[in-house]
Amino acid sequence: MVDTINRDNGDKSKGFRLQRLRAISLLLDKMDLNDDKVHVFASTEYLDDVYIRTVSPQGLIINTEGDKNYDPNSKFSFMSKEVTNSLIIFLDNWLNCDMSESMYYCFYTNINYTNERNSKLLEKLKIKLPQKPMLDYLIIGEYDEVIDCIKKRLLYEYEEQYKGKKGQGYIEILQKFESEDWRKFLDRINWKFGQYDDKDLERKLIKKIKERSFLNYIDVLNKEDYVIDLLENVFSKKEQLPDAMSKHVTSEQVENIFLRLSRDAVIKEEDPVYAIWNDLDQPTDNRGLEEKFQQANESYKKRKIGLKARDVAAIKEEYRGLTDIEKGSFRYRIFEACQRKLNVLLDREETSVDIDIWLEDLFEAAKKHLEDKSKDYSYPIKSDDAIKGAILELIDSCFLSFDEKGFYNGNV
Repeated sequence: MVDTINRDNGDKSKGFRLQRLRAISLLLDKMDLNDDKVHVFASTEYLDDVYIRTVSPQGLIINTEGDKNYDPNSKFSFMSKEVTNSLIIFLDNWLNCDMSESMYYCFYTNINYTNERNSKLLEKLKIKLPQKPMLDYLIIGEYDEVIDCIKKRLLYEYEEQYKGKKGQGYIEILQKFESEDWRKFLDRINWKFGQYDDKDLERKLIKKIKERSFLNYIDVLNKEDYVIDLLENVFSKKEQLPDAMSKHVTSEQVENIFLRLSRDAVIKEEDPVYAIWNDLDQPTDNRGLEEKFQQANESYKKRKIGLKARDVAAIKEEYRGLTDIEKGSFRYRIFEACQRKLNVLLDREETSVDIDIWLEDLFEAAKKHLEDKSKDYSYPIKSDDAIKGAILELIDSCFLSFDEKGFYNGNV
């Protein structure tokens, strides 16, 4: 193999993070195929910013990628140093691999591109610019008008970078490249402009982890950002390793992180009590939230009732995102715990009800009950606010009350 330059460019304070996030994203995409015959290896800072190696019964595919995270107000042209340097890196990698038919490159950046400008360098190289941006032609694979410009620019840049170096890289081979060789090279490039920057890509990754098709029985809800942090750390550590194979992150290592973060790897099924909830008779007590509060305690302030009413509206909105099974199971478990607690509270035969204390007692009972049931079953909402809202909604829908009159006695 010919000795080539170890190049490094761009704003690495942001670039390192972008390339790690891109590596994670590309690795998850491959894992989402759910094909146990496909083996994926990903690296950062190996050959280029990102390296993805996919091995399957159909053969080997290598994808390398250069990631550029810049001020969104900036724009690249083909003549930009960042673009030409990236192409030279891929040229070296491709030639190191004997112009492999299995090797591809992606130029990824958050910014867009623009027209080239006339310059002294273009005059020196006798490059005549086309009417449209050169990248327009490259993106759609129409090279006739720009192939000569590309050859001149890249050869000049290659020679400049190897000036004074011990080795000359592949300059002699590139000087003999025919137009067809350049076309084969350009056909291997995927241009991605105006993509996610590091912050937007992280938000996209969180969504991708939530919607993954692999290991979807493992609950990492609300831990997605931690999954990303752990994976970033793995890539960061492997970047420091000298051996090429040691740099790779595998799909098995990703799976291990999911397993570590889950409480257990047991499939948690939906709680079957939704069927009991669906069979409950309609309550006979038709009083709503406000009437029940006022009859339990006439001095309870109306403004506080108004706030509770908003909590009821909020939980109803959350319910809209659940399936009937999820909603029925959740409501029944809250109802079940509150009924038991109300049975104790009503036995005290208090002359007046301290509504806020009773609500707190109901909340504590419901939360403890739901936490216990969560050991066996999965519930999509378990936050304190959701539980408190569910209790108020059950009061408003006549399943719970602060008195004997409203105690639900339907079929169970």
